[in-house]
Amino acid sequence: MPIASISKLMTAMVVIDSEQALDPRIAIKKQDVDRLRYSSSRLPVGTQWSRHELLRIMLVSSDNRAAFALARTHQWGKAVFVYEMNQKAFRLGMVNTQFIEPSGLSHRNLSTVRDLAKMVWLAHQYDLIRQLTTLKTSQIPFNRSDNKTIQFRNTNLLLFRKGWRIGLSKTSFIHEAGYCLVLQVNIADRDLIVVLLKSTQSKRAF
Repeated sequence: MPIASISKLMTAMVVIDSEQALDPRIAIKKQDVDRLRYSSSRLPVGTQWSRHELLRIMLVSSDNRAAFALARTHQWGKAVFVYEMNQKAFRLGMVNTQFIEPSGLSHRNLSTVRDLAKMVWLAHQYDLIRQLTTLKTSQIPFNRSDNKTIQFRNTNLLLFRKGWRIGLSKTSFIHEAGYCLVLQVNIADRDLIVVLLKSTQSKRAF
């Protein structure tokens, strides 16, 4: 099935695995703008963000422009970045998975419940991914000259409910995928991975 923005977990792992420095600033360019679905973004063309900030924005608020900028500035370019996404999936035994691009906007980013459970298990091993995907909100400086900030809110509303012990989360939606959710969560002292695909319910249910 199409998996939409759940793809961003693999994007984050490839960025971290590349061992590129997270501090250098990256300028948002026109080629980072979504021309497939024209999704909105709070990252104007020409603004600069560190790789760490782009990871945070991508994982907290599922910003597609951040995903494209991270892939574009990979040390060997976007095409190699997507190749590495697929190679990592192959090494993990995700035999029914393919990635076409880093954001999940393409309905050709495909996977299965079993494969995604493997991906969530591996993503949960990354300290930074655990930290960023469970932030409820995040404030990031926008204009450093006058101390303006932008606040980003997590797309998973379960993080705002009491009693949920969530170790990793990612929501996603495009029309072809429906509403999707992956979680690493502790319930009744058991660590579980939850994968929900193709829901017709509003993401308010998440």
